[in-house]
Amino acid sequence: MISVFADEKIDADARYYHVILWQDFGWKLQDNKTWTSPQGARERKLGHIYINPSRQVAVYYYPDREYSVFKATIMK
Repeated sequence: MISVFADEKIDADARYYHVILWQDFGWKLQDNKTWTSPQGARERKLGHIYINPSRQVAVYYYPDREYSVFKATIMK
């Protein structure tokens, strides 16, 4: 079971976790606004949540292209 909830500390670092997710998908940040990728790099899907269990963070992409970052814990 995975629990996802708001956390002020994680929220303050939202852009950091957003950038890590894109880098995990194969993208590279050239400057503050421009991303590049090789052909076939993974795209994020709007309306989906991506959970990184090792960092215990979840990134949710709203349908309007905005995102929020949440704390995620895995319960055994």
